[in-house]
Amino acid sequence: MALQTRAVSLFNSSFADVNESNCVPILLFSSVLGQHFLTSTLAERHSGGLDAFMSNYIHCVEIHRGIHVVAMQYWPQLMESELAPILAASSRFTSRTPKGNTCQHISELVAGSEALSLDEKEACHSVIQHLQIGFDAVLEGEGKSGYNHYMIYTWLMLAPPKFIDLLSEKRPEALVLLAYYALLLHYGRHVWQVKDAGHFLLGIIRDYLHPTWHSWLIYPQSQVSEDP
Repeated sequence: MALQTRAVSLFNSSFADVNESNCVPILLFSSVLGQHFLTSTLAERHSGGLDAFMSNYIHCVEIHRGIHVVAMQYWPQLMESELAPILAASSRFTSRTPKGNTCQHISELVAGSEALSLDEKEACHSVIQHLQIGFDAVLEGEGKSGYNHYMIYTWLMLAPPKFIDLLSEKRPEALVLLAYYALLLHYGRHVWQVKDAGHFLLGIIRDYLHPTWHSWLIYPQSQVSEDP
């Protein structure tokens, strides 16, 4: 943490503004920093339950959203840099059409919700689509291309601001979606940055939600229980 803080201080003193000449190093540094924060967030085991976890997690999401903003703002310049092959492959992966039905249950929850506005539902459906792409990569053997757990990290960048607001407010529908992200984490538990974070996150979400919402957690819980 001390080294990370020092690195951020040096970075801030070197790059006051983002522009065409420095967008590549800024994107690289921000991406590494985002990985650090995500790993730290997933490794924490707070006694404060979901409230404590969400405080750090929302901060982590905001950092990843910042990375996405930089990438989109300077996309033409980045596509002419040495990062072009990596960014093009990432874009192709995240823009795939979802194939599976892992997220069908939560799609029905969002579509039938009377508490969510149309804008909020749209944001949730965007999140669901990317979750399903992540599940497709894991469950259909697409990991041979190296992207089987890519959505674990990219999901944070792609989540719309409206959905982040729902998470910050700990709205039940958003927490159920987060429970499915916990299942995606569980599928990546052999990755050292993840380990048992999925199991932990799913548990604190269940503890926080009122029992009337527990039926929406049956599928992710059953998958985690069957595959410890």
